[in-house]
Amino acid sequence: MYLIYGLTAMMVIYFLTIKAFPKLVVSEAVYGDYYWPKAPWLFVHVVTGIFATLIGPFQFVKRLRTNYVRGHRLFGFAYMVSIFLAALTAIYLAVYSGYNLMSKISLGIVPFIWIGTTGMAFAAAVKKRFDQHQEWMVRSYVVTLFFIAFVMLDHYLPYSYFGTYEETLPLLTWACWAFPLFVTELILQGRKIFS
Repeated sequence: MYLIYGLTAMMVIYFLTIKAFPKLVVSEAVYGDYYWPKAPWLFVHVVTGIFATLIGPFQFVKRLRTNYVRGHRLFGFAYMVSIFLAALTAIYLAVYSGYNLMSKISLGIVPFIWIGTTGMAFAAAVKKRFDQHQEWMVRSYVVTLFFIAFVMLDHYLPYSYFGTYEETLPLLTWACWAFPLFVTELILQGRKIFS
């Protein structure tokens, strides 16, 4: 388990340092020809995505949850709002991307999964079903990490073996959220079955 945490932390640090933080400087040189017309949408997506990515792990620390309940709730609400804004801007960016229809659809589905998992976590917390709340928060954070996995594979996947970029983009998109959620579910349910 610690290996998964370590690899995830390394991917997050790499992604934030190389890809996300530079986008906080809003300029045509940084955003490039493709993103510059969508700069306001991308900026909101980046800021809220960074916030959700950074705050998420602290919500899982048991000592912080139990000793600072009000803080946990406040940051949880901020996480939820961040994801809602990041998801809305992601929908816009998917719809107005220059990709083909299948790629737009595959990218456009992810924000709904993000909102759905986070919404279920919120509903479970409101109903005081804290075990379910925690499980849904794990799923939500796995979807939060979707784009980090997507960018890592996007940069290092040898597309020539699989087809053109346009042909492989839907598969890459689905692989970056469906497979991690499947593994997460195996772990969550496996703990219950084999405990």
